Amino acid sequence: MPPTDENQNRYQGMGDGFSRAFELGLTPAIFGGAGFLIDRWLGFTPVLTIIMTVLGVVGVFLRLWYGYDAEMRVHEAALVGRFSSKPSRLTKSPAAKSPAAKSPATNAPAATTEAK
Repeated sequence: MPPTDENQNRYQGMGDGFSRAFELGLTPAIFGGAGFLIDRWLGFTPVLTIIMTVLGVVGVFLRLWYGYDAEMRVHEAALVGRFSSKPSRLTKSPAAKSPAAKSPATNAPAATTEAK
């Protein structure tokens, strides 16, 4: 049975989730381990271990944040392109914005009574 688009999307989502889980776990651990080794080599207390671990956590957080933001911009652009022919309920139609679109009775100049 050939894979369907639905299954491909599901497997892609699972793969993305697993890769992000490994990033969240391994990156701070690798940075912390490197900080620990440098601490032992230089004879410091665990200052660099803490600093490198925090840098790893912040770096992963920022990478996930900006990656998610970019992904959502792509999805939003696709939705705007798909639904661009329908007016949004949040925006007014062009006819409602222009004063010339009012009915002729409301745009008619007031009658003046000038004596000539």
